[in-house]
Order: sequence, then structure tokens, then C-alpha cells
Amino acid sequence: MVVVSMVKVLGAILVTALLVTPAATAQMMGNSFKSCMIWTQVFAMMSVLGGLYFSAEMDPVQVQ
Repeated sequence: MVVVSMVKVLGAILVTALLVTPAATAQMMGNSFKSCMIWTQVFAMMSVLGGLYFSAEMDPVQVQ
């Protein structure tokens, strides 16, 4: 039960970070609304692709 609830909490935190971080970073980089939208897409795509790469490259945890 504890593991299931922690997975839900961690998932909510990760989703929030994936939504907020690219937009917040783009606001620092962009000068207009249009450039902020473009930067947001770039940072979001980099985050997703980086996460997929690292999850594929890391060894899974071996539970004994």
C-alpha cells in the first residue's frame, strides 16, 4: 500500500515538473510570447528525449 501511494505521489511530482520547468525556463530565454512558446517546446522535447535516453541506458534495479 505504501509503495503504491508513493508511486502516485512521485508521478504527480514528475508530471508537475515536466509541465512547469520548460515553461519557466522559456520565460527566461524568450522576449515575446511566440519565442516563449517555441522555447517551451524545445525544452520539453529535450526533457522527454533525455529522460527516455537515460531510462534506456541505466541498468534496472535488481531486487533480491
